[in-house]
Amino acid sequence: MAESGMQRVSGKSIGEILVDHGIVTQEQLETALAHGRAHGKRLGEALVDLGLISGDHVLWALGAQYGVQQVEILPDMIVPELVRTFPISVLREHCLLPLIEIDDELVVLTADPLATDGVEALRRLRPHRKITLQLANRAQIEQALDMIAPRPAPGGPPAAQDLTPWLEAGPPAVAGSMNMVRWLLAQTIAAGGELIVSRETAGRARARCVSGGASRVLGEFDAASFDALRELIQSAAVETAPAMPRQWVWPGLVMCSGRHYAIAVSFLHSLSASLIRLRPLRSPASADEPLDEYALPDEAARVVQAAAERSSAGVTVLVVEGAAQGDAVLFQYLGALGARMGHALFINTTARFAAPGAFQYSGEGELSSRFLASLVAATGAGHVVFDGPATLDDYLTIQAAGGRPVGMTATYRLAPGAGGRWQAPASLRQLLEYNPQATVVRASAAGCELLSAAEALESLAERR
Repeated sequence: MAESGMQRVSGKSIGEILVDHGIVTQEQLETALAHGRAHGKRLGEALVDLGLISGDHVLWALGAQYGVQQVEILPDMIVPELVRTFPISVLREHCLLPLIEIDDELVVLTADPLATDGVEALRRLRPHRKITLQLANRAQIEQALDMIAPRPAPGGPPAAQDLTPWLEAGPPAVAGSMNMVRWLLAQTIAAGGELIVSRETAGRARARCVSGGASRVLGEFDAASFDALRELIQSAAVETAPAMPRQWVWPGLVMCSGRHYAIAVSFLHSLSASLIRLRPLRSPASADEPLDEYALPDEAARVVQAAAERSSAGVTVLVVEGAAQGDAVLFQYLGALGARMGHALFINTTARFAAPGAFQYSGEGELSSRFLASLVAATGAGHVVFDGPATLDDYLTIQAAGGRPVGMTATYRLAPGAGGRWQAPASLRQLLEYNPQATVVRASAAGCELLSAAEALESLAERR
């Protein structure tokens, strides 16, 4: 390939290639050409605008024209450190993603084989490198760039709403009001729990703070007040992304007693009840803000880092003896995993933090095999992390959904039994026996250590 772009191997135009392969008709081609002339667009853009083909069809035709195949961008292919050595504005302007730099060659993904201006911009930054272009989907390139350098919200990020004044205030007089939502959230954050607002068959509703298995009633309402609260929360909540169905978040962060939180929101409706779940998740206000409550001693942090480096497409098991350090181990592991792989899918049912650099699913309801598969396929994550136990069926579902090796991490919070052996569910034994190369992190008050699958199996209590 030439250093200033790709070299054509076919003398046919994009339109001719599409017609020859029966993807569009000659009449559709003429319509698209007229549309492109009228709106100043290329043929491929015009065809997509008219709904005649998809962007992948355009990319395929370009590949045929230039003798290359489309590269599917997988999370473990992305090297954030390499991408960040280039101005992100230049990469976004020309839709370029630096993929790998070896010796004197820099391989760059592009959605446009004629991106000569972009190549020239990169050459000025890497004057002694040969620039080799490969084709990739424009949306995937943009998603990868957004993951590495998220776009700021228009006008800057919204200021976090401070809920601290509501800690000492009494319940608002109007039950079905946004002030009631703020008061309930403040009480819930102070208790370190999650907020459940439910309406039951009798028509009455109640708000409960659930923390550590205990439940405390914060207020009771009539049906009309519940409906008003539900409408307020539904209108305020923002769906995270099409890739994460049934997943909403509160817009922006909230602050309470000097700490910032993201609020995960989920809804459950059935014949017998209607339920709203709001989960405050500890979150940094900015990328460089440390969360000191999730810090680990240096040696323990090194063990967790080593486990993340080994994870790849295999199985990792985090065994936490005691609940105190469970979130800290998970938080540090996800951070190390994200730095290594780009992003992971975090199935968060109990953890109390927003995972750094991960697709986080915190929805309500049972996570069926079918739904798990849809999450893996939609996010394209190279690793799935459960904040609780996972089964062999979960592992097999993930592999089938990914269409490629996908790593999995399961978390078990266990108490040691007689002789220091773990009282663990059968699912852990099955997972380790099926994956003899699995990596196990044992975290306790004494620190963290790495175990092999065989060593971990020896620590399991005998089956009865």
